[in-house]
Amino acid sequence: MKLQSLSKKSFIAFIVILALALLVWVVSQFNSYKTSLPTGVAKDGPPALATLLSSNANNKVIQKWSVTDGSQNITGWLVDLSGQKQIYWSTGDFVIAGGLVDANGVNLTEQWATTLGISEADRNQPQQAGRAQRAPVAQQTYTEQDWQSLTAAKYIQLGYEQASAEKAIYVFFEPFCSACSSLLARLKPEIESKQLDVRLVPLAWISANSVPAIQSMIDGGKDAVWKHEEAKQTKAAYATATPTPETKMAIIQNSELMGTLGIQGTPTLFYRNGGEMVKVVNNFAAISQAINSLQLSASVN
Repeated sequence: MKLQSLSKKSFIAFIVILALALLVWVVSQFNSYKTSLPTGVAKDGPPALATLLSSNANNKVIQKWSVTDGSQNITGWLVDLSGQKQIYWSTGDFVIAGGLVDANGVNLTEQWATTLGISEADRNQPQQAGRAQRAPVAQQTYTEQDWQSLTAAKYIQLGYEQASAEKAIYVFFEPFCSACSSLLARLKPEIESKQLDVRLVPLAWISANSVPAIQSMIDGGKDAVWKHEEAKQTKAAYATATPTPETKMAIIQNSELMGTLGIQGTPTLFYRNGGEMVKVVNNFAAISQAINSLQLSASVN
């Protein structure tokens, strides 16, 4: 009887020790998981972002913020991916990579990139020595559908409209983009002397007044564009107008086209050369080549 009682107690003690050992193991695994979370990821952060950051020990979150439309909050994340800075958005467990456009057509991704001081170089910084190199990115080839989508986009006629879009230069621009202002200043004498057909495709992300400024340019045409540029140079008040629903939708569609065409910043130009759609990124030598290749007529159509 005593032997049975002793055996029973030993069995119970064994079970208790086994349970404690299991509990210690579970706690250690949980602590290991907590300490392995990437830098800057909150406990309530999206799993997809945590997975992305865990893929490299050098990845980390630099900054976190929120935006709202009054009914829904979306969290923004500035992430350093081994030297490249990228903006991601999350809502619930969903993560958005790329442009986030609000109801007014403002590209919030580009707006925050400007606010946070993230340049194109930051977003495309080469990998440092000793890190895995990315595969080279092939130059985008454009289709006839891309050209048709571009010619159908909402634009502001800045130069002399030709009968055919084949002789037009399309410029994606932002009203408060300083590089756009520099380009327009250099283009202005060319527009007048060669009667160029320049069409501005407006985008909005730098200022809350970008869309109202675009509406003013749509209403006032090329004169309003040049007045806006003059106001920027002299730091005078610039004209704005209440955006129409049509303008808001057009800017949203232009932002979508921006992504389709692989545009990463402004100004970016497109023109047609020998039936091919050509992209030029803020390079005046290449722009001069585009002007010469178009061989525009000296007469206004």
